[in-house]
Amino acid sequence: MATLPQMAATKERQEAANPTTTTRTLVESVTNWIRVYSDGSVDRLGPPEAAAFMVLVPPYDDPRDGVTVHDVATDHGVDVRLYLTTTTPAGRRPVLVHFHGGGFCLSHAAWSLYHRFYARLAVELDVAGIVSVVLPLAPEHRLPAAIDAGHAALLWLRDVACGTSDTIAHHAVERLRDAADFSRVFLIGDSAGGVLVHNVAARAGEAGAEPLDPIRLAGGVLLHPGFILPEKSPSELENPPTPFMTQETVDKFVMLALPVGTTSRDHPYTSPAAAVTAAEGAQLPPMLVMVAEEDMLRDAQVEYGEAMARAGKAVETVVSHGRGIGHVFYLNWFAVESHPVAAARARELVDAVKSFPTKDTEKFVCRADVYGSEPSDLAGKFAPVPRCEKGGRFFFTSCKRHKGSSTKKERTAGAGTWVRQNSKEVKNKAGVKVGETQNFRFKKDGSYTDWLMEEHHCCRQQAVAGDEEPVICRMYVSPRAPPDSAARQESAAFVQQQPAPQVSEPPCDKKKRDDVAEEAPAAA
Repeated sequence: MATLPQMAATKERQEAANPTTTTRTLVESVTNWIRVYSDGSVDRLGPPEAAAFMVLVPPYDDPRDGVTVHDVATDHGVDVRLYLTTTTPAGRRPVLVHFHGGGFCLSHAAWSLYHRFYARLAVELDVAGIVSVVLPLAPEHRLPAAIDAGHAALLWLRDVACGTSDTIAHHAVERLRDAADFSRVFLIGDSAGGVLVHNVAARAGEAGAEPLDPIRLAGGVLLHPGFILPEKSPSELENPPTPFMTQETVDKFVMLALPVGTTSRDHPYTSPAAAVTAAEGAQLPPMLVMVAEEDMLRDAQVEYGEAMARAGKAVETVVSHGRGIGHVFYLNWFAVESHPVAAARARELVDAVKSFPTKDTEKFVCRADVYGSEPSDLAGKFAPVPRCEKGGRFFFTSCKRHKGSSTKKERTAGAGTWVRQNSKEVKNKAGVKVGETQNFRFKKDGSYTDWLMEEHHCCRQQAVAGDEEPVICRMYVSPRAPPDSAARQESAAFVQQQPAPQVSEPPCDKKKRDDVAEEAPAAA
């Protein structure tokens, strides 16, 4: 099995032996990774330390560790690699559609980097199969080429489900069709592939898009997505580089991948806020965003989750903490197998994917009278969002406005009161205020509890009808709540299917009340 660096070295030897054929000149390069020439040709290389991850793994029909691997040329102009599980459960199972990383410029679905992880993930998740898309690479094929390929893979999967694909006779495709629940198709991607998860979902969900029936996108999983901010963020400047990611690769790959003539990093294909804005009218499935603490692109990943939440989209962001937990660390099997922290965080990442979305939580934003009920009552009626151990729930409700002022600072809810702690303006790129986020803490019997709430307002005049203003609320338990907190137990009661125990709330001093301004939204 040859690696790409070995193939590149062979090509160099051949060109050196035939100097008359090498009239091209170098026009762009990314150290150790890629060279672009004046005739449009591209050499893809790789540093020695990455060679083991770049081995092209051939397909195989004989099961290995519960999986067979097959390469299929679809009738929609895109090739795919299928990871099919060999178990035969009674029911049909979900399908994952995978987009590999590589900064849109490198990588292949057959790399050992992905094979080791996704062959195991197929068994771990007990899915019918994983469809890994062989993506066109930039700069020969700039964006939106990879987005087009991802969408083409969905159209092919639709035809497979309908029995109209020319590939239906392929034994592996037939196995997939017999085992798959096509109403539960999830998109999953690493790094740049995570960016494609968003863009492909947005393409499929936009008005007038070609129907995918009976395919239904049930969710998107963005593993350390390769979004970048318009300007360099602190995480880009402060976090250490890896063999696969440096400041140079971040800067150059994105400009090689974006459409010709692009001069700014602030592009809807790759900039988090711009990507969410561009997808404002699209029907997006719930999204799970996995973030690494020491990822150079951490800030952009977090910004994507926040932008999705501000846009009212269903999203969950989970941060993997720990020294050495960097960009796509889970694909580095050497680190995962030798480093206890990396192994633990990789296990948590797989568990997060495995439980997303959890049963009975498909509807993320529920319509409820938030101010007619105490948080404990709402906790019992509505499930928390997937894996949100802090009890996060989203509600669409309305609040009263006072003439000549914004909404009041306190809101009665049952026998208690939501008390506003602070507020923050939401502005668009032009600096114009378009909304506001207000933070509340629930107070009952004279004491503050550990129930917190974010209230998201839209400044558009048509959003207000009379003295009623519709708002989106996010209710959650303080990350600083002790294990025996009444709020934490009330939140867990729904999952445990048992009544919440009656625990008295301890008094909350003024310092703790003031700390609510610094409370980060709960992350699972």
